[in-house]
Amino acid sequence: KMTQTEDYPELFLEGRLEPLDNSYFPTKGISTGIRGRMAYTGFVPDHGAQFLGMVSADITIPIAVGRHTIIGQGYSRMVFSRGSVPFLYSNMLGGDMPGRYLDHQIPFAGVVGGIMGENKVFVARLEARYRMGTNHYICAVANSALGFNEFSTMVKEANINFGASVGYAYNSIIGPLKFQLHWSTFTHKPALYIALGYNF
Repeated sequence: KMTQTEDYPELFLEGRLEPLDNSYFPTKGISTGIRGRMAYTGFVPDHGAQFLGMVSADITIPIAVGRHTIIGQGYSRMVFSRGSVPFLYSNMLGGDMPGRYLDHQIPFAGVVGGIMGENKVFVARLEARYRMGTNHYICAVANSALGFNEFSTMVKEANINFGASVGYAYNSIIGPLKFQLHWSTFTHKPALYIALGYNF
């Protein structure tokens, strides 16, 4: 039961570089960014800390040879707090695109929806894509995630998980049509993902 309003004033600084040739099926360019946020949580005593710091970074580099494209991606997000972390700022992994449910959600092949992660999360992701004709694509993705709460206990508490997906995509006039089959060590079961339209 919610007994109080949870308001968090915050400051943020963000820089981004986005010269990809295509946001959905890139073949060249680079996408990279870094963001820092600081939130004041003192209005909600239950969290046990007055300030919360967050730093995130990501990079995407596609390399194409003919109809084949290899896309390397890296994501990291670190939350620094001496108390509990509000859900709004907690790390979340899963889905096919960044920011699906939370604006800082990290995509992770193998998890269709979203799962909560530790305070420090690092993801390495590799996608192989083959273009058939003009608008048809076969895609395979493999990724791994490293998660832990504090650097001081990283060796003891770090969790490493793996995930993968295979699928078909069609670049239609109303956005990509996607069929994907996922599996990961987070869930240990297959999952089907279907999407049509542009990301928003």
